[in-house]
Amino acid sequence: CFRVPDDISAKFGPTKKTQLQRSLTPHLDCCPHDMYGKDSKWRPIQAFLCLTDTLLPDQGGFEACPGHHKGFAQWASARTPSVSKTGEEFVPCVGDFTPIRPIEDKDVLEKFRHIPCKAGDLVCWDYRIPHANARHNLAPHPRAVVYIGLLPAVPINERYAQRQLDKFRRGEVPSDQWHESTATQPCNYAFSELGRKLMGM
Repeated sequence: CFRVPDDISAKFGPTKKTQLQRSLTPHLDCCPHDMYGKDSKWRPIQAFLCLTDTLLPDQGGFEACPGHHKGFAQWASARTPSVSKTGEEFVPCVGDFTPIRPIEDKDVLEKFRHIPCKAGDLVCWDYRIPHANARHNLAPHPRAVVYIGLLPAVPINERYAQRQLDKFRRGEVPSDQWHESTATQPCNYAFSELGRKLMGM
């Protein structure tokens, strides 16, 4: 995964929507209000391998709210719901993506800090820790990492894997993350014997 420098991204347009890339807003990769629902997965540890240095803030690097997992249950139970334009309250989750909101979650944002990383570092964190990429990459080079998915072999994840496989076979995009398009994308890829085994086919 790459985060290009702001100078390059801005050449595609002056606004967030027209730029090549923008930062990944502070978020959780779980829904605090439905941690083990029927459409959830259990990914207690998230990780990435750094391919470039991001030792300073504003290099497009990793930011997080260290220690948030220790009081997570209490925070989640007291968290203010979002309110729609019609005045209805709702849980601010899109699948397993939960934005950390600028007003309602201000206390969390104030605890965010830059996490310095060197190329070759393996960064692991509890999935209850809010995290983001820096708003800017002012470095002259891209930030590059390889994200790693770790799913323990437990029933909730076996059901999740089966749903993902079913969606793949139907050409549907995964529903546990936000996508700009929900159009079907049929794939007639011919898997090898090993590939079929890894895919659970």
